[in-house]
Amino acid sequence: MRLPGDSLWREVRALNLPQEDYAIVGSGPLAAHGLIASVRDVDILARGEAWQLASSGTETQRGVFGDQIVKRNGGNIEIFDGLAHFDINGIIDTAVLIDGLPFANLEHVLAYKRFLRRPKDLQHIRLIEEYLSRRP
Repeated sequence: MRLPGDSLWREVRALNLPQEDYAIVGSGPLAAHGLIASVRDVDILARGEAWQLASSGTETQRGVFGDQIVKRNGGNIEIFDGLAHFDINGIIDTAVLIDGLPFANLEHVLAYKRFLRRPKDLQHIRLIEEYLSRRP
């Protein structure tokens, strides 16, 4: 599967983060699987060397759940060192490569969106559940 030629994906690639230490989370995996047409921003969960590279020389902020966040590309790319109470190693270790980028699997995305339950998450939950129900 190929991602749409969006400049955000080029910006993610330009970060040169080691694939084994990050996963794209949030709405990105929905776009990667063709469930939504595009994303306005990209959320990345990073650990180890990926986090060190992403946060080097950049001010971090505290997220709602106490995680650290680095903003890149004018804030259109947010890199997190944690994701609420979720197991970041499990999310990153089971990421699916799509067009050379690691995306959190949809089961993890579904669990996180069920946890957040924001208005856009409710729509995304429905899309993911429908997609997963059609898979063999």
